[in-house]
Amino acid sequence: MKKLIILVVALIIASNSLFGAASLIKNTKDSQALLFTLNGLSELSSSGYSGGIGYQYYIVDDFAVRLGLGLNSENKKEFDPKNDSSSVPKELGLFAISFNPGIKYNFMSSSTIMGFVGAELSYSYKSYTNKHNDFKIDSPEFEEKTSIFGTGLFLGVEWFAWENVSIGAEYKLMFTTESGTQTTKTNNSEDIINLPELTSFGTGTSRYNFTISFYLR
Repeated sequence: MKKLIILVVALIIASNSLFGAASLIKNTKDSQALLFTLNGLSELSSSGYSGGIGYQYYIVDDFAVRLGLGLNSENKKEFDPKNDSSSVPKELGLFAISFNPGIKYNFMSSSTIMGFVGAELSYSYKSYTNKHNDFKIDSPEFEEKTSIFGTGLFLGVEWFAWENVSIGAEYKLMFTTESGTQTTKTNNSEDIINLPELTSFGTGTSRYNFTISFYLR
């Protein structure tokens, strides 16, 4: 985290040394942006922010709220490679949703660089089902459900490389707790067990995150 703080300060000092540079930053009330996760700095490829859609809105100058919302639903059938006439397709299902609200405050800025801090909450839920695992109609059905709650702080820097487009890097320190159940169903019974509860803090969930933002106004 010390390296990121030094990077923020160095970039702002360097940016301020550029005499007469026009300001590109978007940090005023009603500024809005769509957020995407940056996969690689070399190719600038992007994917869904927090697994879905990211949005940021400035309530007042230098203070913004942001939200990441992810949704994924998949269903797949696999057929018996032996082509047995008594077999049935294996059915696999996945449903996942995530919700990440947060607040962000810009504590220092120049014409193209902003340093910021913030806090966020997170929740994600995932359900996985597996029916007819051995291609038989009477085989057990498995279902696993997990929920993850989290809260944390972040520190970052945002560089406006072009007008209305910025690239950001941030360091997150998160606390998360995970729990869930595993259900096995047969024709006459249903067995439910609790999965081990997992708790992580600090090094287990601390990470650098890169974001590309497209400002709408």
